[in-house]
Amino acid sequence: MNDSGWKKAAAAAFPKTLPVLAGYVVLGFGFGLLLQSKGYLYDSCAGGVCSLIL
Repeated sequence: MNDSGWKKAAAAAFPKTLPVLAGYVVLGFGFGLLLQSKGYLYDSCAGGVCSLIL
């Protein structure tokens, strides 16, 4: 697949993957907040970082 074909394929696939991405971000953020409330994370920014890692 040449360079322009890859860009077209990525542009077509990206909108279809946004709901999955949003679901993982929400679940990761919730998991980070849960860990923070249980004392596993040290600062308030760690919940957001946890959502990016998961």
